[in-house]
Amino acid sequence: MIGMIPNARIAETVVDRLRHHTARNIMLDPVTVAKSGHALLDDATAA
Repeated sequence: MIGMIPNARIAETVVDRLRHHTARNIMLDPVTVAKSGHALLDDATAA
């Protein structure tokens, strides 16, 4: 399972590693805002 990814650079790295390992059946938790209302990722990643 992949949790919150805070920025585009890390997201690209995750994708690269998943492709490298030919990952299958990936579970992604797309939480982008904390219960407190604070954003958990930067604007570039949210777009």
